Formats: sequence, C-alpha cells, structure tokens
Amino acid sequence: MSGILNQVLKQGRGKSSESGPGPWTSKGKGRNEMTKDNVEKTRSRVDRVVNDYLDLQFQGAAPSAEAFIAGQPQELQNALKQRFREIETLKQVVQGVESTPSRHRIGEFKLIRKLGQGGMGQVWEAEHVPLKRRVALKILLHRPVGTVLERFQREAQTIGRLDHPALVKIYSVHQDGSRAMLAMELVRDGKTLADFIAEQRQRTELPSSYFRIVAELFRQLAEGLAEVHQKGILHRDVKPGNILLTPALHPKLVDFGLARTLLDPRLTATGAVVGTPHYLNPEQCSLTSLPIDGRSDIFSLGTTLYESLTLTRAFPGETREQVMEKIIRHDPPDPRTIHHRVPRDLAVICMKSLEKQPDKRYASMIELAEDLRRHQHHEAILAKPAGWPARSKKWVRRHPIWSIAGTVTAISLLVVGILLIRTWALNQEFRALESLRYVPVLDNLTSEAQALWPPTPEMVPKYQRWLNDWEQLQDLANDLENTLLWLEQQAEHWTENEQWVFEQDERHEKLRNMEREREYWQRNLHFLQYGKDPDWFDPEQFPMPSSQISASHDSLQRQAWSYVGPMRKVYGRESFGLDMMQHLFSQQSFVPSNDTFTIYSWALFDNGFLDESLDASRQALEMAPESEKPNFLDNLKIMERNVAELRTDLGIQDRKRRIAVLNKQISKERFHLEHYRPWKFSDSLHRHWHDRLARVILDLRQFNDPEDGLASGTSKEYGWGIQRRLEFASKVRAMTLTDRKAKLAWETVFKEISAAPPNSPYKGLPLKPQLGLFPIGRDLKSGLFEFAHPLTGDIPDRNPTTGELELTETTGLIFVLIPGGSFVMGGQKEDLDEPGFDPLISSNENLQHEVSLDPFFLSKFEMTQSQWEYFCGHNPSFYNPSFQGFGNNRGSRRNPVEQVSWRLVQEVLARSGLELPTEAQWEYAARGGLDHVWGTVSDAAELDRFANLADAFAKESGHMNTLKFDSRLHDGWVSHAPVGSFLANGYGLHDMHGNVSEWCQDLFLHYSREAAPGNGLRKPFPKNNPENRIIRGGGFGSTPKQARTRYRYPRLPGFCSGDLGLRPMRPLE
Repeated sequence: MSGILNQVLKQGRGKSSESGPGPWTSKGKGRNEMTKDNVEKTRSRVDRVVNDYLDLQFQGAAPSAEAFIAGQPQELQNALKQRFREIETLKQVVQGVESTPSRHRIGEFKLIRKLGQGGMGQVWEAEHVPLKRRVALKILLHRPVGTVLERFQREAQTIGRLDHPALVKIYSVHQDGSRAMLAMELVRDGKTLADFIAEQRQRTELPSSYFRIVAELFRQLAEGLAEVHQKGILHRDVKPGNILLTPALHPKLVDFGLARTLLDPRLTATGAVVGTPHYLNPEQCSLTSLPIDGRSDIFSLGTTLYESLTLTRAFPGETREQVMEKIIRHDPPDPRTIHHRVPRDLAVICMKSLEKQPDKRYASMIELAEDLRRHQHHEAILAKPAGWPARSKKWVRRHPIWSIAGTVTAISLLVVGILLIRTWALNQEFRALESLRYVPVLDNLTSEAQALWPPTPEMVPKYQRWLNDWEQLQDLANDLENTLLWLEQQAEHWTENEQWVFEQDERHEKLRNMEREREYWQRNLHFLQYGKDPDWFDPEQFPMPSSQISASHDSLQRQAWSYVGPMRKVYGRESFGLDMMQHLFSQQSFVPSNDTFTIYSWALFDNGFLDESLDASRQALEMAPESEKPNFLDNLKIMERNVAELRTDLGIQDRKRRIAVLNKQISKERFHLEHYRPWKFSDSLHRHWHDRLARVILDLRQFNDPEDGLASGTSKEYGWGIQRRLEFASKVRAMTLTDRKAKLAWETVFKEISAAPPNSPYKGLPLKPQLGLFPIGRDLKSGLFEFAHPLTGDIPDRNPTTGELELTETTGLIFVLIPGGSFVMGGQKEDLDEPGFDPLISSNENLQHEVSLDPFFLSKFEMTQSQWEYFCGHNPSFYNPSFQGFGNNRGSRRNPVEQVSWRLVQEVLARSGLELPTEAQWEYAARGGLDHVWGTVSDAAELDRFANLADAFAKESGHMNTLKFDSRLHDGWVSHAPVGSFLANGYGLHDMHGNVSEWCQDLFLHYSREAAPGNGLRKPFPKNNPENRIIRGGGFGSTPKQARTRYRYPRLPGFCSGDLGLRPMRPLE
C-alpha cells in the first residue's frame, strides 16, 4: 500500500513524465505544441478551477464532478478529469489506511485511526514518532494550491498565536511531498457538541443539571473566542461540529480554516458565502457589503447556544437558500416556548446574541461571557429582553408591504395593545382580550366537553364545532405565551438567599423526590438492558454522614429501611441504605435478626445485586420463628418473582412505563414551580396579569396534552378527549349496526329469537338493534345472548371448539341480555321448603315482596382495570399490576377495578351511556334463574368453585389477621383474581359472589318502600334525605355470609375500598 501511496503523491506533484502522456505533455510538435510557459499557465488555470470546486465542496454546495467539468472550457476538461482522478485515488488510499493503521506512516507520523473528515481533508489520531506524542493530525487530501493552501496555512498561523483552555492547541506544521499536515492537540475520548446534542434528543427528559452544564460550556467558549478576537482574529465557522467536548465536558473550539484577521480588507459579506449555512450570521448571508467583525461570531455562537437549549435548530430549512432567508429575515421562537425548562436569563442571553442588527447584539465576546457568568451566580444579567414595541418594529421592518397595506394597524391592536401594560388604555385592551377571548372560551369549552357524552353519531357536529373553536383558541395562544414571558422578564431578580429559600419549600422537595425516583428507575432500566449502571450514576451522591455512623443499631436499621424497599417514600438514596446495612454487619457488637436480613435483601435488590438479595431473603426465612415464617416466605416469593421479572421484557416494560408517568408528572410540576412562584414585580399591574395569564396558559397546555389533554387525550378529569370521542362517534353506527358484519350478527339474533320455543325466556321479545353493542352469539351453557361493547375495548372472538370467549387485557365489556320477569325479593329462614329460604337472613332482608323487571343488559364480568383505564385514562386500583401480591398472587389489568366511589362510578358510566344496576336487577341476575342462598349453590363448602372469599389459602399466605377466614374454602387467591377465574352462574355471569363487592344504583332503603316496575328502583320518602348507597355480592375479604345473594349493606357514596368495584348495566332500548 505504501508504494501505491507514493505513486499517488508523485502524481499529485505533477510528475506526469513517469506515467506517459498526460494533460501536461504533447505527442507532437507544430502549431498546437505546448511550450513550458503554456504548460505552466494551463496548470495554473486548472489549479484555480480545482480549488474553486474544493471551495464549493467545503461549503456543501458542490455539484457532481462530471457536471462541474462539463461547465468548464473545453481546453481544460481533459486536465481536470485527470486531476479529479488523482484526488479520488488519494482519498481511497488514505481511507484504506484505516483498516491497517499500525503499518502506515506519513512523514514523521504513524496513523492510528481516522477521527473525521471535512471539506479540506481528514483528521487522524496519530503518533508523532520522534516525540512519542499522540496528536490529532489534519491531512489535506488534495494538492494544496490557491486559497485552499492559504486557508490551511492561515489555520496553522491562527491557532499558533492562541493560548486558551477552550481552544485546541497547535503543535507543528508539516509537509510530506505535496501533502500538507497540521499536528494539533488530541482530545482523548472526546465527542463533538453536535454528538452531545444528538444524545440529548434521544432522552425522554433532560437531566436536572443540563442547563447548568450548557451555561458553563458556553461561558468557556465565549471566553475562548474573546481571546481569539483580542488577537485580531475571527473564527467565522462556529458550530456544534467544530466544538469538541472532553469526557469532563470541557469545550475545545477547533477548525479555524475560515478564520481571518479583523484587519483583512476582504472581510465583507460580498462574494462567496463560506461557513455551514445553519450557523451563518446575517452579515455572511447578505448580498450587500456588510462588515464582518466579532459580533458575527457572537451570532454564530448564539445559534449554537439556541440549539443546545432547545435541541432544535434556530434556522431550519431544507435548502441553503431557505436557511439563509430565515437568518436574514426571521427571528427564531423564544427558547422557552420550545422547552419551558430553559432558564429565563439563558433565553434572554441567547436571543440578544441572535439580534439581526450587529449593534443590538453583545458588543463583544467578553460581555457575553460576563452575562453567562452572572447567570451562573444568580446575579442580574446585563441583557434585557426585547420589548414588544421593538418586536413590532422588527415585524414591520421585515414586512414593509404589509405595513403599507394597513395590516400593521391590526397587528398592533393585538400585539402592542396587549403588551404596553403600563397605560390605562392598554390595561383595558388587555383585559378585554384576556377576559373575553380566553377565560370564557376555556370555561365554555370545559363545561361543554363535560356535557358531550356519550359519543353517539348525533354528537359528531358538536364535536366538530368544539374542535374548531379550540383550534381558533390555539391560534391565539402564542400571544399569551409570549406575553407571559415578557412579563416574567420584567420581574425583579431574586437575591441568592431568596432563591435558596424558595428552593427549600415542600413543592421543590416533592419535585426533587420525583426526579430522584425517575433517576432510580432510569438506572434500574439501564442495568436491566446493559448489565451495568449508566455513566451518569454517582453512587457517592448521598454519602453517609458521620452522625449516622454513631447511631444505635436499631435507629440505623430503621433509617436504612426508609431508603430501600417497596414502601420507601424517598428515592435516590438506595446506595446510602446499602452502605448503612453493610456498616451494621461490620460491627462486632451487632447481632442481625431476621428483619435485618429482610432489609438487607431489599437494599441489595435496589442496588442491582439480584442473586445476593435472594440469599439474604433465604437467610431471613431461615432465622424467622415458626409463627412468622409464612410472612418471610411470602417476602422470599416476592423477591424471587421480582428478580425473575427483571430478567424478562416485562421488567423492562414496567420500568419504561414508570419513567413515562414520572416524566409527565415532573413536567407539570416544573411548570407550576416556574410560573406560580412568588414573583417580585415593582408594578402591581404586572403581577395581576402575570397570575391570570399563568392560569390560562396552564389550562391551555393541559388541554393540549396529546396523552391526557381534553382536546385529544384521555384524562382522569374528563375521560376521552373530544378528538377521540369524534373518531368513535363517527364510526360506531357502522361498527355496530350498518356494516355487513354487524348486520349479519343482528339478523342472526333476530332469527333465533323468532324461532325460539314457547318456554324460551326471549320468546316474543321486541328486540331491535342496539347502537353501541355488537352481537357475539349465545353462551353455550346459559343459552343467553351476549354482546360486545366497543366503547370500552376490543370485541372478543369465540373459540370455535369450546364456544368460550377468548379474553385479553384489551377486551371491552361483555353484556348479557338478561330476560325480564317477576320474582320474590327478600327471604325467610323459617321454612326450608318455602321459596326464599336463607338460614342467615337478617332483618333488613326478610320482607318478601314481588318485583317485576323488564329485560336489561348486565355485564358478564366485573369491570376490569384495563377497561376503566382505556376509557378514563388512569387506574385507581390498589391491587394494580405493580402490586407485589401475597403468595403467588399479584395484580393484572384483567383484575376488577376497585378504589372507586359510587359518585365516581356514576359519573364514568354516564359518559358511556351505562348505569349501575338497581339492587333488584342485581339480585335477580345473581340468582341465575334459581333460588339458592348463593345463587348456584346452597352449601357454603362448594363456594370455592364459584367465589373468591376469605379462605384458608388467604390465611396461609399471611393476609390480614383481622379477617374471618373460612377454613372450608381454598380458592387459591388472597386478593381479587382476574375476572372469569371462577365458574359462572345460570345466566353466565361470573363473580356475582366474592372477588370484589359491587355498587348498586339504589339508596339504602327498607323493603317497605315500593320497587318501581321495570327496574325495581326504590325512592325515599319526600322528607327523608338518606345518603347511603347499596353494596352487594361480597369481596375477596368477605365471609360466605356476606356474599349471599340477598345480603345487602350500606356505604356512603364517597366510600372507596380495595375490594369494592362495579358491574355495569345498560337498559334495553
């Protein structure tokens, strides 16, 4: 390879005589004979043309080589083709060196690995053999002639005159034949600022220290560039790709190939535009002769700072022309409108650096560096935000035709009229805009959205109007955002002590704890994915204070338990907790107990020592007294399950879900802290409008959140957003009534009802298609028709062999069409042979009376956590999927939803066009066509096939000792089970007894009050005002007596419990 390289280098020196006839030789003599002078002139012309092309390449604006050559004079084209072939060959050879670096040298340098490539050449890590020093070696890939050679020499001269930690050092300039090389300081294990920004874009949330790091980076860069300017030099190509970062995040500015001295007479914007377009300044982009000075580098540094703050380019564009047009005419959005965490002062500093007119920027890099220092030390910065009159003037200057046309007058009424707050007239204008346009519109949209239920086809025009109003409001929202920012920029700066006091309040501590919790789960996720802690994790962030070391063994153990384990309230101190436990074990006087090993097992687990955590749990079980072994066995099973899960995708998905939830919570909390802090205004009017605007903008942001906003998300407060309701309402008619599949399903139901025998419960039923329900056939055991409810989830399939429904976490509610009829409600305990016999009957159940009911739809299962979350956007359940569980039990999304009050249930069901069953409907359905104490059976010993109650298994698994366990039952569950885990009753309904108790619609009234025909609802006496509502069915913590078909008990409508849920009902239309 070295021989080939030498040949190419010789060709690059123009020694064409060694390779036969070429562009610089002639085969014959005569009129076309080329003299030596002609050859030199032609060579000079070719050099200049090639140099022009390389300039274009350097700028990123070069056409293909073939197209470029075709546009040159005919007499130069052959020579140009030869020269381009030489350059391409050299590139391939030098690039080929990378595969076997140790065998190749250029001059005094041994090439090790390629670090990068730019328009002028390549940069390699190399060893300067005589000095045994590692360097960054910049090598020109083509013959260094004309301005290319001039730039290369200029870069060497420029950097050689500079000495600053933020600037890369130059060691020496070398030439190997025609190859020019520059030996520079090597930044080991470094990366560019462009790489660093790209890494931040991949994060779901920026680290809490990110903006402090950015401020320090750019302060150092500004100080380095101040040194450059003081030496009379401009960089002219400041951009993220030309800023190297050391592993400790210290910046090093590189690539002075475009630098010129401030005294250079050619420093105007006339002629060729050099530099990377996204980071140019208006002077370089303008077609007029604008002077370029140190303020031009300030603008380019400002564009780089803007990208670092917002992770977006200040002047995006698809073409060079588009970018330059934006640089000249358009101001980028305030960084805080893109990322609200950007500190106010940093945003002001950035925007001052990006002023179009140089005299409005910082006068020097020293001033910019000083303002960044002031920001870091919480001092008042010198820069002031642009006032709104100034912004209006900018707009007029950039849009002169519009101003002549009179549009500026309209804009001024909206913008200037809003922002000159000090005058009475402006105050009136602003009050009119804020109060008439925003607050009432928001309030109206909120109240209207709460009423736009359920999502039926009739609602479609209303949804469309609502979204149209919302879009118009969004169009005006930027005015309020910018006004709020302007107001906050008028606020007085806090002293360092005031800032410190503010950051110590409980809201900040809440935020810090959420950030620590997120950091814990991020670390946990990284450990699962890569088997090690992330680079940013610092185990010494919470060193154990000396005061704790001398604490008693018991207090130290209690303190450690507060930092680890599933019940901890503070995150981020897991390593502290482990240190404390290890310190305890190191004490000769310390005698560990079984509790000690339990705490130690969680400390190990929370710090990633999985196998060791299992060993500690086993040790705790071994040391436990016999009476307590079930509890410690339970802890071991939980730990085994946790460790097993961490080694599967389930663990990874769970951590990602937790991090996503925390990201949203942290973002909202930061907005509150940022804008609802006690701002200091010298003008009370500013304070008044700031507080009002902050509330409105917070509402706007919450409404517009794509995940839980009222416009398009799903939220706890409002359920589905309007966009989701519109989408469902637009398709529900076709989905459940009119498309081919739905029509066929309903026709099948009607045929079967019309052909039903005389004793069929459906005989003569006047059924019509029900909007929002999709027929899924009969249950093979009960013979009753069942219907899917797509508003709450997917439509399930039936297994073609067994006829059973194939249920998943995403399955919606399934309704059973319960036939109407009359029955005797209540019971008696005197005569075994008479109807309604129940030996456990109580006084509020024993008044027997006949109730007549119409057919109705009742859910086949208790409503699941998945169905509730799909429709409501949250899961309120205590025994949720992250619940650790007892024994081998744990939560799942197919378990029933609980921790829901009667009031909340009523609100949610009303949105979906559903209701709670009356207790008459509930009891009628629970009997399943029979008349036993527990619906299907009368012997409590048989209940464990049908019901999940407080049984022997729950007692053995260490559940609450306050429960009354029935030793006859062994159902295999401690808390509630996934719906459908037990046998159904005669109507195909599951879990009517046990699992979770179920709310009913009625007030808790005596049976002497008449039950209304049709639904059995009882109404109170006019003068009575009872509150208690009825609960039926019993739950997993109930005894058989409490789970009887006739058992009823009251609770206030705000009551919630982990074993209380619901079973929705829908009237027949």
